Amino acid sequence: MENTNNNVILEEQAFAVIADNIHFGYFTQKPVLKGISLHVPRSKIYALLGPNGCGKTTLLNILLGRIKPSSGYVHILGHSITSKDAKKLNHF
Repeated sequence: MENTNNNVILEEQAFAVIADNIHFGYFTQKPVLKGISLHVPRSKIYALLGPNGCGKTTLLNILLGRIKPSSGYVHILGHSITSKDAKKLNHF
């Protein structure tokens, strides 16, 4: 049987940003993000492109911990941004 904790640790070490299955809406009837996943490897630069109103700024605000997703999780450099202890990570 595989040790899933070790797999998660290895994945977090390989990626600077891990966002999985992010859902968010400003109003319950109008979802902005539906099932967004993003894995950015360490030492890489990525661009976030899309048309006006598609959720780019909302996704960045979630990655920065300024707003919380309705569901899903975000890890930045191995630290959970979506956990209750995320305020401790303001030194990023």
